[in-house]
Amino acid sequence: MYATAGHPPPLLIHADGSSTYLAHTTSPPLGPVPGIRYRQADTTVAESDTLLPHTDGLIERRREDFAIGMRRLTDFARPTSDLDIPELCDRFLHHQPEAAVPDDRALLTVRFPSPS
Repeated sequence: MYATAGHPPPLLIHADGSSTYLAHTTSPPLGPVPGIRYRQADTTVAESDTLLPHTDGLIERRREDFAIGMRRLTDFARPTSDLDIPELCDRFLHHQPEAAVPDDRALLTVRFPSPS
């Protein structure tokens, strides 16, 4: 089960390199809307899938449609499924060196292990 509160939808990177945005729970940030009920959704993850919740600075560029940045991130994610977590984080945090004025970037990475 997951929910979001003001951030872009997290990216779920599958072991085969494909990826999916978990976009079923878009809600406003915590705090500014009194009495809001945050939506929750369920998803299934497979062994070696990687969840990448992130801030908008990871995909956003000034004067560019947000959807373009989201598509760029999924394209960038394709060859990263076999990287270890520190290398994956480093690549994602630095994947837009040409951005004129880079925004702050934060991410959290979770790789789902095989059941024991």
